[in-house]
Amino acid sequence: MGAIAVLITASGGVGSANVASAATNTAVPRIVSGLFDGDTHCNPSDFKISGLTGTVEYGYLTVVGTVRNNCSEAAAPQLKLTVFDCKGNVLDTDESWPASVRNIGSHSSYVFKLMMSVPENQQKYSVYVMDVRRW
Repeated sequence: MGAIAVLITASGGVGSANVASAATNTAVPRIVSGLFDGDTHCNPSDFKISGLTGTVEYGYLTVVGTVRNNCSEAAAPQLKLTVFDCKGNVLDTDESWPASVRNIGSHSSYVFKLMMSVPENQQKYSVYVMDVRRW
């Protein structure tokens, strides 16, 4: 089992098999002018990812971390996991709702686990909140 070092950023994180590096939050907050079913006043920037750890075993990357909802209402974050090679090229991405169809309570945290098949030349990964909705 291989371990991956991780450096956490404010809104997301990047991990690396060799060297930890920083990431910027590239998610664009959604502007809401009126609420419809599933809409929320929460934005991706209201959620913070922390405690990322990643391991690669048998060709699968497993990333475990905590996402905290700092919004004033319960909502669900959609996370994006991106895997890069040693030159920074994107090898694969995966999007998921880690809490499934459940909202994370206001000012509450949720421990998540993401898994993805990765090639041998995978060197680092990033995780960030790309969208928010209310179930």
